[in-house]
Amino acid sequence: MGYYCDNDMRLPCMGDQFSINWMEDSDVEQLNKESLQQQYEIVVQKTNLSHVMHYGDLSIAKEFVADFQGWEMEPQSRVSTLPEPPISAWPVRDIPLLMLDKQLRQEVDSRRRREIRKKIGKLQRKREYLDNFMIDLVEEIIHDPINQRRILNAHPPALTNLRCHDRVVKTFHRDCFHFGDNPYALKYAFVLANLCEERINVDIVIHKMLQHCYDIEVTGIE
Repeated sequence: MGYYCDNDMRLPCMGDQFSINWMEDSDVEQLNKESLQQQYEIVVQKTNLSHVMHYGDLSIAKEFVADFQGWEMEPQSRVSTLPEPPISAWPVRDIPLLMLDKQLRQEVDSRRRREIRKKIGKLQRKREYLDNFMIDLVEEIIHDPINQRRILNAHPPALTNLRCHDRVVKTFHRDCFHFGDNPYALKYAFVLANLCEERINVDIVIHKMLQHCYDIEVTGIE
């Protein structure tokens, strides 16, 4: 989720759930008394939309946060705790579309409003193209309608076929939709994992994928 998106400064979202929780904890705690481990546990408890991790040399967890953020800090009053749910929290994947919608609501010039509507329509058509592409790809590989729906909608509980997953994701990224150029494609990363969990021969999956990706017509899908 993106937070503080609907701000008065015409800026994009100012943080995600993890970063906002971390910064707010740093604002209100006595950092010369709070350890890194304590801060980590607080942020983990408050962050339910992503997996907060700690790694590296965990022996520093007992050290005070002030050792890293500075000692000349006074804790602030706990008045800005994150609302549940935050009023201006937007799903990350919808931010490009919602930002355009926000611009449209704020714009008064009729010419600019037409331009923004065109951008919204173009973005929606590109997304629809990728949605249909993934449906067609799954139907090409999986022939049972019930399994098709499951693969397109259910996130796998765990990745067990890692070799297949590595090859399939890299092929999709290189030959179909580059994730950097088409961030909306990340929505379907779990579908690629599901295909591998079906234990179909990975060469068959990649062959079908390459055939399907041969004549892609759209790119730049946000």
